[in-house]
Amino acid sequence: MILQKTHPEVLFQGLILMDPGILPPGRPSSIKLAGLFNKMALLKRDTWASVEEARQDLSRKGGAYRGFVPATLESFLVRHCLPHFDAVTLTCSKAQEGAYYAANDMILPPAEALIKLSKEDRLPIHLIVCLKDEYRGMSDDMKAFQVETVGKMSCGSVQFIEKGGHMVSMRLRCQLLFSYWYQFPQVEPALTATYLRKALIRIWNLGVRL
Repeated sequence: MILQKTHPEVLFQGLILMDPGILPPGRPSSIKLAGLFNKMALLKRDTWASVEEARQDLSRKGGAYRGFVPATLESFLVRHCLPHFDAVTLTCSKAQEGAYYAANDMILPPAEALIKLSKEDRLPIHLIVCLKDEYRGMSDDMKAFQVETVGKMSCGSVQFIEKGGHMVSMRLRCQLLFSYWYQFPQVEPALTATYLRKALIRIWNLGVRL
């Protein structure tokens, strides 16, 4: 989305935003939610004695990636675990992730990009929003901002799902576009690809051509 804003010569046909973390600027709720993300990042574990220990920890019951398909988890471990003295650590440490959430880059660039694209009303945007998530009402303002912004577009569309959340590993019932059981990419990538294809076809059928 930011790439399309900064480099309009890149010929995207449309954007599909899957429960995105795009916070409304200048709102107390955004500061509060970004603060929660910062706290969660700093509390998580990012160093293990070995890749095997990381694999067991991340995939255990209650682990961060317990719902990931094995191939996705293995890809994550291969690409994002680096040797660190006599241990392994994530390529993006918890300190780095926490610093991002504490910076203005967490809120302003994504929101400004969405607002700019919606005002241009040239690129189709399909927004998928869950009605209930793991933040227990803290994200309501964020969702309202996204729905209102995309809803003003002549080539924008919004799809609501009953419950879920950002990258949450649970089955979701899609009610508008797909009408099938759906899971986020890391949990069931092949099924996700099938339904994203349906969304892309819908965007193409809007008749917007670059």
